[in-house]
Amino acid sequence: MKIRLTYVDGLRAVAVLGVVAWHAATSTMDFHNNVLLRVLGEGGHGVDLFFVISGFCLSYPTLAKISAGSQFSFDSIAFFARRVVRIFPPFWLSFAVMFVLVKAYLLSGYQVPWTAVSVPLSFTDALSQLTMWKESGDFFIRVYWTLPLESRWYLVFPPLLWLWARGSKLAFGALTVALVFAYRDWPVANYMEIAVLPCFMLGIVAAWISIRIRPKALAALAFMVVAFGTALWLEPKGHLNFARPDQIWWHVACFSLVIAGGAVPWLRVLLSTRPMVAIGVASYSIYLVHAPFTMLYGLYGGSNVLLGIIVGVLPGFLFWRYCERPFVDGPLRGVLIARVEKLLRRLFTRPKSQGRLQPVPDQTA
Repeated sequence: MKIRLTYVDGLRAVAVLGVVAWHAATSTMDFHNNVLLRVLGEGGHGVDLFFVISGFCLSYPTLAKISAGSQFSFDSIAFFARRVVRIFPPFWLSFAVMFVLVKAYLLSGYQVPWTAVSVPLSFTDALSQLTMWKESGDFFIRVYWTLPLESRWYLVFPPLLWLWARGSKLAFGALTVALVFAYRDWPVANYMEIAVLPCFMLGIVAAWISIRIRPKALAALAFMVVAFGTALWLEPKGHLNFARPDQIWWHVACFSLVIAGGAVPWLRVLLSTRPMVAIGVASYSIYLVHAPFTMLYGLYGGSNVLLGIIVGVLPGFLFWRYCERPFVDGPLRGVLIARVEKLLRRLFTRPKSQGRLQPVPDQTA
């Protein structure tokens, strides 16, 4: 069973357009005394929205099956195989394409925007990035910093899903609160993974609410308005700090948008329009490759924010069409998933005579 919620693609479009707009603004505008820059800068919280959407999409099929009366079952090996094929090949291709383009550009005697690209790149650093094991520091393409976070979350997703679905929702909530306070008050835990994991966990809660509670449109809209107003009020007022992804109030605001996207009819229709769905489908590709193009436009004198956004989005569509799409649709995806799953089962499961985990429905793409 594969579930496709078109309004979620629209939410992905909101997220990626927000991030691209933020980068276009910072590369084309004066950083000081610019109200439009501040407004577009809030688009940086599109990263938070991506995290909520990820938790939502990964948990929705299993929670929907439970709501329909089935017992909880989750095949972690199959889950990891699908995630590996979905995330890694497009990332590796984007890394290779951008590496060739950046090297050719530098050899031609031109500058690259340091806000988007970090060079030179050592072999060990490149390897840590390609395996998504790099924890901090400069990434070759700076937006890559979110990918290791999400890949590590996949390791804790199965127990988190079990805790919410069949464990204790109170314990799930207590863990979320503990992570927030750990990041704030415990220096050892002061890592971005700790700060934004609650955002991912709220996606699981959003999926359950959308399936089980189905909130009324007015209530969902009111919650969204209050949540966004609170986030704007509480966010740091320092230079560019307002766009940091470690603000729990912005996590809640993005959570409220996901809830409202499915509950408010006019918002759901807007998010499900063909342009929004098209951008959402290509959002991973746009995210991977947009920054160097958008910021290069600003580096060489571009001052039109809208054009800066377009310059970032169009290469993303091309990359999706020719590099990402084969790993999402078509026979190559199934072949790779089967091979990766077979390898993982050899490494991590018991012999067949001792049983195997039950399969889980295909996750939302």
